[in-house]
Amino acid sequence: EIGNSLSSISSEELRIVPAFNTQDIIGARVAGVTVLANSGQPGAGGSVRLRGVNSVSQSNNPIIYVDGVRIYSENGPAALQARQGTLSFNDIAAEDIERVEIVKGAAATTLYGTEASGGVIQIFTKRGSAGAPSWDANFGIGANQAGEYGPSTDATGLFLRQCSGPGLVDTDGKAFVDPTCPAGGSWLRNGLSQKYGLSVRGGSELFSYSLSGNYSSDDGYIETGNAKIGGFRSNFGFTPHSKLNLTMSTGYTRKNIRWVPDGNNASGFLLNVVRGPFNNYKGGKGECDGITETCVTNGYILDELNFNRADHFITGVVVNWNTSEKFTNKFAVGYDYVSSDDQSARPFGNLRSPLGFIWKVDWQHTKLSLDYAGSFRTDLTSGIVSTSSWGGQLFQDRDHYTRVDGDDFSGPGEPVLGSAARATVQETDRLKVVNAGLFGQQMFGFSDRLFLTAGVRVDGNSAFGSDFGLQFYPKVSLAYNLSEANWWPRASIQTFKLRAAAGYSGKAPGAFDSQRT
Repeated sequence: EIGNSLSSISSEELRIVPAFNTQDIIGARVAGVTVLANSGQPGAGGSVRLRGVNSVSQSNNPIIYVDGVRIYSENGPAALQARQGTLSFNDIAAEDIERVEIVKGAAATTLYGTEASGGVIQIFTKRGSAGAPSWDANFGIGANQAGEYGPSTDATGLFLRQCSGPGLVDTDGKAFVDPTCPAGGSWLRNGLSQKYGLSVRGGSELFSYSLSGNYSSDDGYIETGNAKIGGFRSNFGFTPHSKLNLTMSTGYTRKNIRWVPDGNNASGFLLNVVRGPFNNYKGGKGECDGITETCVTNGYILDELNFNRADHFITGVVVNWNTSEKFTNKFAVGYDYVSSDDQSARPFGNLRSPLGFIWKVDWQHTKLSLDYAGSFRTDLTSGIVSTSSWGGQLFQDRDHYTRVDGDDFSGPGEPVLGSAARATVQETDRLKVVNAGLFGQQMFGFSDRLFLTAGVRVDGNSAFGSDFGLQFYPKVSLAYNLSEANWWPRASIQTFKLRAAAGYSGKAPGAFDSQRT
């Protein structure tokens, strides 16, 4: 019946997918979906784009639903020295996912409104069913490796794979020495990757349950990079009446990540190591004394303490009340909480910052969502069916961000703000944004083959300018299932569908865009 583009990744496909996280599931499996892995570091989140970039000033991320509950869909704050952040929907363990549905473009904007022009990803996790308990256990083990990076002798100045040993020369043919090179003679290692999960599902006609827990430990191919992630998920279903069903979903994830300095950063690992004698880390505390050859000390980069400790809690209740076969109602309330404690620090005695520094960010984001949708379906004639739908959503986002910098420690020891000679609050924000909308939609079906749908949505946002008012987003779509005709050659082509859809959507503005733009 659907005229707009909707792609699905089924449970059968997921069963054979060797995915480590949710972005692995989506990448390269659906047309029009691009997943950019921003870094090879453990725990780093990528960027998801549905049909490319559609705004130069607002977010291009699709909005994310998990079991009917809207969650935070942006990347977490980037660590100062690592230039990397996490992605919240990766907190849904891959083995807990039953299926994924992806809506691309603005043609489905009736249901999702202002924030939908980047597309929509709906994740549905596994649920219990009537029957005896069914247990699943899974584990995986592997290694993170980096391939060849330049000639084995690093004669061109690519000093990643080899940082000590005979025959190591710089681009001028001079001997090259790095006294802080690891004992193995290379900056690279084989990082152990392991993952474990356990789940149980079951229930009765009245009550069903699904419980799962997971843990993963992922060591990067550079010595200090690692991510340890664990969590649990519970889904409960309750059917007290044939016309009433309630489901409650709850998930929690804890992440502990240590980043390697990365990206466009003076302490960036690749920026320094592959440049050999031309990098930023030269000299040191006596490491190069008595050495006449070109000498650098890249080991200081791995002393930097870049940590991310994050918690993610999602809970929601969905009520389906079908007063009759024709009249259905669905109401959902959800709460999404993401908290991140980021730290970038150089300890006392670091080559680039001899007295050391610390940079800490405390960030929390909460999203409260209320969602209602109703529909009425009736036969107008023997071959024409009418389905009228209506509903509305309200989303409240709160964002708390505080950054504190500390400089000049009194001596060696664990860097903390209390041991810095001075600490300064550099930035603090407390924001609240409310977005709400109402929609109406009408569909006519002809001979269960041709479907025409039209709808409109009206949205308001607390960040809209005072003269901007409410925004109207229309859509229309047509779906024609040719393969339902009696004359269709099903033996050679099982299904064939023609569809067309057009819609108008917007972009959710930032909290102060009405003042700044």
